[in-house]
Amino acid sequence: MSVGCDLLDADHRALLALVRRLDAAVRSHESFEVVASLLTVGVELTRAHVLREERVCRALDRPVEAAHEHAHAAFVAWSDGVRTEYATHRDLGRLRAVMPVIFDWWHQHVCDLDMIDKPFYEDNALRIGRLFGADVLAEPILAQAPLHWPPRPAPVFGLLCRESA
Repeated sequence: MSVGCDLLDADHRALLALVRRLDAAVRSHESFEVVASLLTVGVELTRAHVLREERVCRALDRPVEAAHEHAHAAFVAWSDGVRTEYATHRDLGRLRAVMPVIFDWWHQHVCDLDMIDKPFYEDNALRIGRLFGADVLAEPILAQAPLHWPPRPAPVFGLLCRESA
């Protein structure tokens, strides 16, 4: 599933690991606080990733296709709605029902949409690395407070903040 750019590939791996962790939390009926925290981190990491992907293209004078940008915005908005619905209803069954949609969106997004741009990312991997350095997606999000939502702190287990080289 590599798009040929370490920075974006690391984002994709971190997000997939988080989605898998969320799915495991839902299936094992973990506490509201843990699931809500994972949902929040997932929404915020997704938002950060799609903005980064768009910034990469713009920084390299490559237009972001309207359909791709719309797919980003629509999924972030939908994900935020899922998070809000879970906070309101606290219904793991409803959340479990949408987990396949989340997995499918990420698979389709990376394997179809992002792979279209693989030659661009491969050709510009060094420039992207120079522009964005070793910026690890989870670090800026995890450094911000408050991380957890709802306000009561909850641990976020299993989220790797740094990919090993």
